[in-house]
Amino acid sequence: MTDIHRHCGDDSRRQGLLAGLFEGLRRSLVSPEDRQEYLPKIAIFLMFGSIMFSLTVPISDPDFWWHLASGRWMAENRSLLHADPFSITFQFPEPTLSRDFILKQYWVAQLLFYLVFTVGGLHGVIVFCAAVFTLMFYFLYRLMRMSGVPVLLSVLLIFFARGAIVDEFGYIGARPQMWSSLFTVLILYLLETLRQKRRWAFFAVPALMMVWSNMHGGYILGDIIIVIYAAGALLFRTGDRAFYMVTASALLASGINPNGFTAFVSAPFLGPVLTSLNLLSQQQLKSMMDSVVEMQSIFEHASLMGIVRSLPFFSGIGILSIASYAINIGALRKVRKDHLLLFLLVLLMGGRSIRFIIFFVAVATYITAANLKLFIDTHFLSRGVARKKVPLTVTIAVIAVLSAVYVRDGMVTTGLVSENPYVSEYGRVVSFMEQEHLRGNIFNDYNSGGFLIWHLSPGIKVFVDGRGLYRTAFEIFRSTLDGPGTPLKGWNMPLYRKVLNDFNIDLVLIPGCDKVSGTLIRLAPFLAQDYEWALVYADTNTLLFMRDTPAHTSFLSQHALPKALTYKSILACATEAASTGHARMLPNWKLSLAVAHQGLGNTGEARRWLDDYLMLAPSDGFARELREIMERGAR
Repeated sequence: MTDIHRHCGDDSRRQGLLAGLFEGLRRSLVSPEDRQEYLPKIAIFLMFGSIMFSLTVPISDPDFWWHLASGRWMAENRSLLHADPFSITFQFPEPTLSRDFILKQYWVAQLLFYLVFTVGGLHGVIVFCAAVFTLMFYFLYRLMRMSGVPVLLSVLLIFFARGAIVDEFGYIGARPQMWSSLFTVLILYLLETLRQKRRWAFFAVPALMMVWSNMHGGYILGDIIIVIYAAGALLFRTGDRAFYMVTASALLASGINPNGFTAFVSAPFLGPVLTSLNLLSQQQLKSMMDSVVEMQSIFEHASLMGIVRSLPFFSGIGILSIASYAINIGALRKVRKDHLLLFLLVLLMGGRSIRFIIFFVAVATYITAANLKLFIDTHFLSRGVARKKVPLTVTIAVIAVLSAVYVRDGMVTTGLVSENPYVSEYGRVVSFMEQEHLRGNIFNDYNSGGFLIWHLSPGIKVFVDGRGLYRTAFEIFRSTLDGPGTPLKGWNMPLYRKVLNDFNIDLVLIPGCDKVSGTLIRLAPFLAQDYEWALVYADTNTLLFMRDTPAHTSFLSQHALPKALTYKSILACATEAASTGHARMLPNWKLSLAVAHQGLGNTGEARRWLDDYLMLAPSDGFARELREIMERGAR
């Protein structure tokens, strides 16, 4: 009986405990106070989950592949890259500073790419990259909330920032730069936390800078941000000894990487100073600037009004960020001077180079939010005007709508459901080369280099790729594509033959024309007419030629294709390009159509397109020469 009573008593206690838990849960869900606390957090969690889903796009950045191949090489050889294992052997008298920098600067990011790939394949890489960019947006949101910005305004600004970065510029590529995107926001978050004297931030700031400097050369922006914060604290006496010690330690920690502080050569004004002190040659400086900084400005592609019309999210952030300072003109003493210096820095960077726009958008979004909060506090709260809170239902509704938009985008763009979760026009030709076990030196299109390295190294050695290790090689590459028939003094052969002979080229992989603009790749018709070269693969986007040598006789007897397929490929590519808005603004595709029709024997069509092209580009010597050939043939 005692055991029975004890057992019954235990059941009663369990039932009472469960009833208490359910009652507590019911009250937490029903209580207005708990709803105010937990419902926004749940909604925010779901919103960032939907943002992450919308970022699971297929891999399309051509540079991803050489980063992945570099990670594989380091994992297999248990060493950093000290020499280039993927390119044709060159003996150019060039400075090695930029080459060493590129080979070793990204080593942690490259190993992470390869580790994720070995565990989860390309789908795993997609999820990994989506998570990194989602963290960037999340910490941007946390920065705004840390400044006291309301939830509703914060999520709306996140919507604009995501629209500019993702939808308008597509800056979500699988490349080490994504770490600089995340860490730029994270260092701001940590510095703000450090200002609040959170002890864990004392260790996190130097640790972040050391990790960042081993992932991407963009860590110099982090160092500049730290200097701006430290200078602001020193000038306005808002810092203490611990703050200055942490920031100094972080600057020193950023130099703990294989290249030390080499990346600072690309910082504004520092490079010229080093050359004036004879610490760096002009040639070394130019080499570093060409490899680290892309100098193309957005204003080279469109006018100011054109940018406003075509990039509403980016323009909105830019206008709103400047306006946020204008509305606080009467309270300049309260505007944070370190924020102002930081804003001017990213504004100049974004105007100078398209690749820096992601940093401008992220920083400008945060500073805009802080300035709007200052305006509200100055003009309403400080005057005793009660600020009406936005109803919770409105905030939740807006978050729900935005989340639905992100999910809709993800359903259209996700690469998680694709068997081939990448975008590359070279997939089919590379599969052909793999199946046929082709080997040798290849003169290849620039954008195909990384893809070739990943799939065909070490059997195939590339001429150029996205690393840009050899400036001279790239210049030769461009000259050979654009002027293959250029006569050379002292040599009884045109430029393209000498280049292909000098570098022992076995294969040439090029498109017939540029798929975006329709611009003719002029080397293609020269190879189609050259008896020393045979076409072995052709599709709309790619042509693969092989040198006709005794070593290739057996292969060519089975795989050589009619040269007419070269012109059919050019025709298909140019026709497709001509249907796009970008190509229609240029006459280039008309020359491609003329060459294609001429090669296929459609003389009348060739003349018509060539005449149209020459009316718009009368100084093109190649086109004039083609016209003379047509006229001689008509006589």
